[in-house]
Amino acid sequence: MVIKLLRKAVPGTILFFLIASLVLTGYSQEKTTVKIQLAGSLLVPFGAIEETFEAENPDIDVLIEGHGSIQVIRHVIELPAFSGEPIADIVAVADYSLISKLMYKTMIPESEKPYANWCIQFGTNSLGLAYTSQSKYADEINKDNWYQILSREDVKVGISDPRFDACGYRALMAMKLAEIFYDEADILPDITGRFSYPIKVEEDSNGCTILIPEILEAERLAIRDSSIKLLFPIMSGDLDYAFEYKSVARQHGVNFLEFPDEINLSSDSYKTLCENMKVKLAFKRFASVNPDYYILPIIYGITIPDNAPHPQEAVRLVEFILSPSGQEIMKQTLQVTINPPVVDISKNLPRQLLDITIQK
Repeated sequence: MVIKLLRKAVPGTILFFLIASLVLTGYSQEKTTVKIQLAGSLLVPFGAIEETFEAENPDIDVLIEGHGSIQVIRHVIELPAFSGEPIADIVAVADYSLISKLMYKTMIPESEKPYANWCIQFGTNSLGLAYTSQSKYADEINKDNWYQILSREDVKVGISDPRFDACGYRALMAMKLAEIFYDEADILPDITGRFSYPIKVEEDSNGCTILIPEILEAERLAIRDSSIKLLFPIMSGDLDYAFEYKSVARQHGVNFLEFPDEINLSSDSYKTLCENMKVKLAFKRFASVNPDYYILPIIYGITIPDNAPHPQEAVRLVEFILSPSGQEIMKQTLQVTINPPVVDISKNLPRQLLDITIQK
């Protein structure tokens, strides 16, 4: 009788210990995937943040995807119309104004809510030229003659696509500012004149408008959809110079010529040259909005889309990104931060993020 009871008990006992073992080892724990759509210039710092955050939060798997900043938001507000599902829990871009310009004004399908209603400014950068010691005239180029070097026939120059990437339209603004700063009228056309369809400039008493054609093709000017994709051609020698962010060049160990403060967009020093400048797409790029990109200091923005699949986990990750630990990681990966981070509409912010931000 006792033997029979033991035989009946053993399978259940084994099952109990198996389940307990799996739970204790974490084998049975399912991870929540938090997807971040971000600017390519954030891949290095956010990659380091991902590693630390996942180690401290084993229940979350962070998945990062990088593009040009405009393309990032296009993926979030337009691709779900085809896939039927949201694709991002977090959005981080190199131009904070893109979030309010594109996500605040676009409604989620079958909803009365916009894709986002708050944005946190958390980082800055500076614009200049990435190059190597093997680039043509590398021993000559400096802050006073860079535009002359770039206009030479044998120099190969790269720029990110202003239709897709904030660095691209900022590069055009920097060239126009350079015309004023150096008192040289043809810097922008000398460099961008290599396009098959020219980039036009309209100037009046209200400022300057740079018009981007729908088709951008060039023989001696390399175009990539994200500034990060210009690095390999620079390092391989296929390009001599590329308009790039300071952090990206330093992270990848290439030379960097920083433009003067009045040109590099690291602050509002450009206002001494021109207060009003914008880049305008001479065609309809988005289904719901038709944006103009205004000259502003380089400031990164982050938000959680209102249709994020995992909003609670997304808040935990954003909280870590903006925490002293997250900011230290960004500092170590050469990304300049804004401390404390600045929020535009605090009443819409998740309460966990209120204490680590200040109202703009």
